[in-house]
Amino acid sequence: MKIGDTMRVAASYKNILYGFLFQFVNLIMTLLLRTVFIKYFGIELLGVQNLFLNLMGLISIVELGLTTALAVTLYKPIKQNENLKLASLYISFKKLFSIIGLIIFFVSIITSLLIPYLNINTDININYIQSTFVLYSLSIVVGYFFSVNRIFYFAFQKNSIVLKNDSIFIIMKQFTQIIFIFILNSFVLFLILEIFFSLANNFILNKKIKLDYDFLFEKSPKVSLKEMNVWEKVKSVSILKFVGVGVNATDSLIISSFLSVSVNGIFSNYALIFTYAFNYIGTFFNGILASLGDLISENNISNIRLYFNRLNYLSYLMAVFSTGTIYFSINLFISKWIGVEYQLEQLSVILLCTIHYLKVMRQINWFFTSTSGIFDGFVKVSIIELIINLILSILLIKYIGLNGVLIGTFFASLYSWYGQSISVHSYILKKEVSEYFKNQLFLAAKFTLIIYFVYLINSFMEMLFSNKNEYILIFISLLCLYILIYYLDIKKNKEFVFLLNKLNSIIRRKQNVQ
Repeated sequence: MKIGDTMRVAASYKNILYGFLFQFVNLIMTLLLRTVFIKYFGIELLGVQNLFLNLMGLISIVELGLTTALAVTLYKPIKQNENLKLASLYISFKKLFSIIGLIIFFVSIITSLLIPYLNINTDININYIQSTFVLYSLSIVVGYFFSVNRIFYFAFQKNSIVLKNDSIFIIMKQFTQIIFIFILNSFVLFLILEIFFSLANNFILNKKIKLDYDFLFEKSPKVSLKEMNVWEKVKSVSILKFVGVGVNATDSLIISSFLSVSVNGIFSNYALIFTYAFNYIGTFFNGILASLGDLISENNISNIRLYFNRLNYLSYLMAVFSTGTIYFSINLFISKWIGVEYQLEQLSVILLCTIHYLKVMRQINWFFTSTSGIFDGFVKVSIIELIINLILSILLIKYIGLNGVLIGTFFASLYSWYGQSISVHSYILKKEVSEYFKNQLFLAAKFTLIIYFVYLINSFMEMLFSNKNEYILIFISLLCLYILIYYLDIKKNKEFVFLLNKLNSIIRRKQNVQ
């Protein structure tokens, strides 16, 4: 293995390991906190908090996708050890994000004044919602003044440092919030703690980067962002960011306006599970993202294609395992976690699982696009995706409720996957996309048949066992699912054999070092 390849693998391995640990700890604490939140504050206030999250998502479009565009510009100077240029870029990026943070807070104040006109279906006092939204926005805005640190750690393939720091402060924050909910039962104090720990987290990270990369703080000649071709990338990324946030945020707004904030709260519990499942998968890819950018910068098309095929196969495995597991277990988990009254109907679960499958399969296109810096092919597709989602969701929610929004999101995601795949194959892989589509349709059809077969087994087992044995039913269903996936998708697959050998070599190398 070449030295560059070895360094890429080692850095990726460490980022992935810490990423998984961070996601696991965060999931446990989040579930515990949400349980307490629902018990003491209620599902309606949870729906309001989810609405805040999506409103801030829309407002953060002001950031224009700079985080992604700027990270791409750092790969080359890091590889060439241009420390003076990196120091100059650090200063420029920091000033830029400070301005963005102030703008986002100003827009948040304006948004709070417009909340009464959103026609939110809730019994909670609108003035209370407005004031707490401002507090919530502050907890988000604080991070923008320190965003440059995270971008540089990520580009240096040291994201594990950020994840360790985040893990510590998230545990401290959520543990403190739980205690104060028990003692004072105050949503305002809950949000003040969000602000405090966000400040503390970013302050410590700022101290760390000064120690790790002291050359970033040395005097250096100014580097124009225009010279780095940043703004050309931002033009495309900003539109992509607008669409990505827009699809998720508008779903929450539509549900809150046409149905109720309580329904949005129930929906947010399912969204939480799917988000963490996707984040776990994304952790792997985020761990190798900087390494992928390094590979793409070498401009070896055959290697890029090979890498794409292997990561695409891995995406499929992650999609089928996560989607199948969630489908057969999520309603049981929700009922045991917070109660049967917070369950969604089976059709809603099927639609959410289908959207999740598409989302996982789509992400490989985004990773190759973001690391290559070639965004133009995505723009038109993404705009149409947002339009499809808005029109179908608003039309269908009037007739079939929540499922109407999910159907709109499904068709929008399906179109986006189709268009983005064409873009990646045309601009980056430089090959025909027809074979890829045939393979993806075959895999999706096979997975659908696997799910249906396991569903029939589950239905048969329900006739043999009483409801008291629901854990046994889930265990049998998942065991059948995993066995079928292994024999139909994994056993003797050349991509899986390669990935397994790669994992074994990493483990052996780690053991030798120790």
